[in-house]
Amino acid sequence: MPKRAMLPLLLTFFTLVTQSWGQSLSCPVCGTAVNATSTFAVRSASSTSAAQQNVYACSVFHAQRFRAHPMDYQDPSVSYTPTPVGTTLTSLSPRQCPFCTDTAVSEHYVLLSNGQKVHSCSSDDHYQKLFNETALSAALSAASGTQPLLCPVCKMAVTTSSPPYATVNSSAGFPQQVFTCSTEHAQLVATSPLSYKDNSVVVHDTSSLSSAAFKYVSPTTSCPFCRMSAVEQHALYFRGGQAVHACLMKNHYATLNTNNTAVSQKLP
Repeated sequence: MPKRAMLPLLLTFFTLVTQSWGQSLSCPVCGTAVNATSTFAVRSASSTSAAQQNVYACSVFHAQRFRAHPMDYQDPSVSYTPTPVGTTLTSLSPRQCPFCTDTAVSEHYVLLSNGQKVHSCSSDDHYQKLFNETALSAALSAASGTQPLLCPVCKMAVTTSSPPYATVNSSAGFPQQVFTCSTEHAQLVATSPLSYKDNSVVVHDTSSLSSAAFKYVSPTTSCPFCRMSAVEQHALYFRGGQAVHACLMKNHYATLNTNNTAVSQKLP
C-alpha cells in the first residue's frame, strides 16, 4: 500500500490508542493531569462501551460541572466550520457519534480545554450540535464514581457517614447536606455559606433553556426555596467540590448564588 494511502489509517489507529490506552490527559475544568484508567468520565450515549466517547476529569465534581455546562470548557480556537462537499472523512470506528449510531469521524470534533475532544459523525447537523451546549450536555451520561468529600472551609477530607454537616432544609422533605470536618466548620458554612463558594464557577444565564433541557439531581433532592426537585444546571458550588442545587426556576438559582442571608436561613 502506498505511504500516502496509509496515512488516514495511521491517524485513526493513533486516535483510538490515545483514547483507550490511558494516555496522560488533562481535566477540562482545571487542567489537572488525568488518565483513562483511574479517573472520572462522562460518556456519550451509546449501547456499548467500545462505541462510547469519554471525557475524563480529575474528580466526579468536575465531571459533573463539565456535563452541566460543556461549552464553558470549549477551546475557542476551534469552532464549527462546514466541511466542503466531497471531503474524505476519516472513520474512528468503533467510536460512535453522540447523537446517533453512525461512526464518528476524525474531522468533526469540538476541542475542549486542555486537549480532549468529542467527535460527531459525518452529518453536518450533528457536527453543529457539538457546539450546542444543550445538545451536547443531553448526550453525556451522569458522572459516576466515589471519592473523598472535602470540607468547604479547610478542604480536609470528610465522609457522608461521619457528621457534622450543615443541612439545607426544604419543605418537600428531601434535604441536601454540606459535609464538614467539624461542628465549628459546619457552623461557619451555616452562618455565611457564600464565603465558601467556589468563585471559579460561572453563574449561567439559563433563561433560554426549556424545562426539558434540565437534568434532575439523582437521588432526588429538593430546592432550598420551594418544594420542586433540584436540577444539575442550577448549583452553588463550594470550595472542594460539594454543591447545593436549586430547582429549574431562574430566580431561585440566582438567590442560591448571590443572597448569603437567604441561603444561610436554610442552613440552621
